[in-house]
Amino acid sequence: MKYFLQGNVKLLITFWVFLIGGHLLFETLIYNLTNDGIEKNLILIFLVLLSSIIYDLIIIIATWNSATKYLGKKIWKVLAKILVILKALFLIISILWLIRILIKNPDFVNLILSKLS
Repeated sequence: MKYFLQGNVKLLITFWVFLIGGHLLFETLIYNLTNDGIEKNLILIFLVLLSSIIYDLIIIIATWNSATKYLGKKIWKVLAKILVILKALFLIISILWLIRILIKNPDFVNLILSKLS
């Protein structure tokens, strides 16, 4: 993990497999869970969203560091960092949205805690 976070994995792999591929995987999973019914999968959706946030934090750091170490064409380094910045902004918005939901819905928090225990 330390090796990955330090940006020692090639930018091509970090960007396309982990940043883009991971994003598509989480989006597909969330889409499929919400299509089955939000109420039916509420706890699972919450856990997937929480996992996605943790995953994104790791991938943002790893991709930024990998782009910093990239020795190829400068355009790829710059574009990767721009996308990482956008991903970080969306992550902040997602975290704030999730916090807002938890604050405004104490019953939801109690439901999650009761299901997890």
